[in-house]
Amino acid sequence: MHWRSTTMRFAALVFLLQIGAAAALLLCVHVIVRGQVHGGTPPARMGGAVGDGADMIRLLEFAMPVAFSLAIAFAALAAWLAARMIVIRLDRAVATLGAVRDGDLTRRTPVEYDGDAFAMLAVAINGALDRIQQLVEELTLATDTLAHDLKSPLTRLRSALERAAMAADTPAAQDAVERAQAEGDRLLQTVETALRITRAEAGIGRDAFTAVDPAGALVEIAEIYGPLIEDAGRTIGVAATAAPVLSLHRELIAQALGNLVDNALKYGAGTITLALTADPRWVTISVSDEGPGIPHASRATALRRFGRIDEARSGSGAGLGLSLVAAVARLHGGEVMLSDAAGGGLCVAIRLPVRAE
Repeated sequence: MHWRSTTMRFAALVFLLQIGAAAALLLCVHVIVRGQVHGGTPPARMGGAVGDGADMIRLLEFAMPVAFSLAIAFAALAAWLAARMIVIRLDRAVATLGAVRDGDLTRRTPVEYDGDAFAMLAVAINGALDRIQQLVEELTLATDTLAHDLKSPLTRLRSALERAAMAADTPAAQDAVERAQAEGDRLLQTVETALRITRAEAGIGRDAFTAVDPAGALVEIAEIYGPLIEDAGRTIGVAATAAPVLSLHRELIAQALGNLVDNALKYGAGTITLALTADPRWVTISVSDEGPGIPHASRATALRRFGRIDEARSGSGAGLGLSLVAAVARLHGGEVMLSDAAGGGLCVAIRLPVRAE
């Protein structure tokens, strides 16, 4: 249930309680007055009191609807003020969490030190955000250190294998060195991809966002992969509609699209189609092919890190391609959707939000 609907229910409860209290008070007054007028005092001793009492009852019956209407108005005002106060206080926390979700880890909820429940909530939220910011900074340092500590020896290993390949004097030795080089390249690529996923999932890289034309990015990817796809006897096409310029991490988006085209080339069949559609809220970029696709039951596995569908599809990959695509989409506030392509095969769509520059 949305918190605003809960607030409205609270306001309605306050309103009904106040109306009930006002009605009960008016009813008690009415009963008391009628009891005094028609009570145990005989009419002979009351003289003109009976006429005065009847006038009082008529006046009371006239005043009760007016008083009840005023009670309704004041109850509605009290309920609106109570709900408005809650909405304002909660909106601050919601706005802060939304800013943190979008990458601003320095935002905090304003704290009014009056000791109420909202102040306690703001202090708790700020404490959690302080801890999250600390962990992200530590993760940034750890991933940078890990990248340096792992990539440097792997690069040196590759250089040593290249020298060994030049010194190999038999075909068997040459073949063994080339296989070792291929495994070293695969390991280096796996490390780099895993680090990119970790950094993207931590929200690292938003400071590198720049204005990017998504349609132009698709055309560039098609031009880069076109010769390779033609060598494989297949074709690639672009179907892009007009779309607004987006604030994106150009390098990560290019790598994500490249991963999708590479997967379609390795595991798909037929024409590879790069498509782009847009509406006022979202821009959707998709890559589809005409191959066997991915079964519905295996799509969640395909999006997980190191997720493998089956041995036949694993090939030389590490199961990080779609995981990187999903991490890049989340970094941009979007999502990845896997579906069946129109002509059979798999369609992987990256949905990105349209934000004002």
